[in-house]
Amino acid sequence: MGGIGADLMSISCFKQQSSTIRPLNQIRLLSNALYLSQFFDFESLKDIASSSISKKEADYLLMISTLQIYGMERELLNPQRIETGLFMVLGAWTEGLHLLNHYAQTHQDETLMLRLGDQQICLEILETWLIKFEKNNEVKEILKALQPLKTKLFAIEIKTEKIGKPQKTYDMEGNETTYQQTQTTPIINSAQVDAIAEEVEKFRKRVFML
Repeated sequence: MGGIGADLMSISCFKQQSSTIRPLNQIRLLSNALYLSQFFDFESLKDIASSSISKKEADYLLMISTLQIYGMERELLNPQRIETGLFMVLGAWTEGLHLLNHYAQTHQDETLMLRLGDQQICLEILETWLIKFEKNNEVKEILKALQPLKTKLFAIEIKTEKIGKPQKTYDMEGNETTYQQTQTTPIINSAQVDAIAEEVEKFRKRVFML
């Protein structure tokens, strides 16, 4: 469901509303299987997919849908359901990374290529959460399958440089400390993008059982 959600975001960004019906039907089926259908108003979502509604109507429907998603997030933070939520996040990240690679490759877009470097942070956080559930055999397999992709992502060099002047601040007890703002820039080339894309495809097939 996380992966399909990422696809819907991409479809929305490129204003391809006519392509949303199939993924919406897939989400309907999955939400029923996961006992999450109460958090989706599918009639409203189908209206969003229609090119005939006004921008004001679309904005309102999107706001309602966002509130419904927040309700689903609260449900998935329940200790008995947190693994389901984690798998959804994993799916969304995996599909998002696949799409990021795809557009970076097809358009040779330097900005998108740089964003691949940011995925080191995302993967670190995701892996930290997965490790909490590694007693689950499926999670253990996913952690193992992630390693080749992690190796390629962490092969991206991250250049850190100081910007501006050192700033002074004070803690709760009044002690003075000095900090320096920094800026990070990934150093990446097209060969690395291709290598990451190859591993993303392998991991994506494993996660979504394609």
